[in-house]
Amino acid sequence: NVVDPVTGKSLSEMQFTVPTYVNAPGGLQRGIEFSAKLAFTYLPWRLRYTGLDFNYSKNGVGKYYAGYKDVLSGESLGPQYIAGYFENISLWYDDGRLNARIAYQGRDQFFDYYSSCSNAINNYPTAFPQCSGQTIRTPYNPGGSNFRDGTSFLDMKMNYKINRQLEIFFQGRNIGRSLTLKTYQPYNNYSSGAPTLENISYGGARWQIGFTYRN
Repeated sequence: NVVDPVTGKSLSEMQFTVPTYVNAPGGLQRGIEFSAKLAFTYLPWRLRYTGLDFNYSKNGVGKYYAGYKDVLSGESLGPQYIAGYFENISLWYDDGRLNARIAYQGRDQFFDYYSSCSNAINNYPTAFPQCSGQTIRTPYNPGGSNFRDGTSFLDMKMNYKINRQLEIFFQGRNIGRSLTLKTYQPYNNYSSGAPTLENISYGGARWQIGFTYRN
């Protein structure tokens, strides 16, 4: 005789999904990685003190990989926290006294999380609160799938040995002034087509100068 307090529908008329001990289907995750370290000692003049470090990795999942789906559109979101690619490139100079390096780091976007529970969001149709702190049972009103946007950072550092005891350095972080974090919902758009922006932060560039003294 129990009914759903929102719809008034009897629970005896509703279908339920009951978990069992059977495992989900297996899935395939695949990828490739390439890295190289090159010292250009064969070049003339001071160019023989330069070099290049490079790393690139590509990630992918098979058709039956147990990933996530968007609760509004049903679109596959892929695995959580796994970016499609990473890349690192650094160009350096080292003649024994002067050491300088400029480095680039890039990463693809990835699925981060569903919008958290609240009194207005109900990610799955249930007859009870899903999270601590919820005080009312809302109809099925799911939150959006949040993606963390891809990032690209450019850093640099220079070290100069004045003598065996004293070194001075100068370094910069995020000298390209990229955004440090951007979280958005690509499947929950405004009427203009713009995605819902959940979080954005910008730390700007950071510059440091100092010295190291060894006694």
